[in-house]
Amino acid sequence: MLSSHPIENKRYFWLVVVSLLFVACEICAAPAQPQTIDILGAKLIDGTGAPPIEDSVVIVRENRIVSVGPRGDIEVPAGSRLFDASGKVVMPGLVDLHCHYGAGREVLERRFALQLAFGVTTARSLGGDSAENMAIITQAKAGKISAPRLYMAGG
Repeated sequence: MLSSHPIENKRYFWLVVVSLLFVACEICAAPAQPQTIDILGAKLIDGTGAPPIEDSVVIVRENRIVSVGPRGDIEVPAGSRLFDASGKVVMPGLVDLHCHYGAGREVLERRFALQLAFGVTTARSLGGDSAENMAIITQAKAGKISAPRLYMAGG
C-alpha cells in the first residue's frame, strides 16, 4: 500500500521506473538470434548447371539459404545447429505441374508423402478434385498434413 507521505510515493515511483528500465535493458541487450542450421558434407547440386560440389556447406537462417559452397570456403557460424549430410545429396526442390488428387484422405496422404520423399516440394493439381479432397488439401496447406506446397487449378 502506498504511503500518504509524498516522499514515500516518489521513492516507490522511482523504484518502479528503475526496475522497468532494468527489465527493458535486459530485453534489448540480448536480442534473439535467428536460428541457423548448417547442412554439412552433402553433394550439392545447385540447379544452375554448374558441377556438383562434393563436400558442401549450406547455411540456412530463418528458413532461407544464406550461403552455400565447398566446406573449405564457407565459415560455419558459431552456435548453429549442425546437420551431417555426408553421403546425401542436396538439390533444389522439384515441382510437379501435372497432378490429379482424386482419392480419399489415406491415398492423398500417401501421395503427399511419396512426393516429398522424391524431392517434390511444390505441386499443382489440374482439377477434378472433390469437395472432400479440397478439404484435405486445405488442411495440408495449413500445415496440418505433411505435403508439398500445393496449388489448385480449380479451388
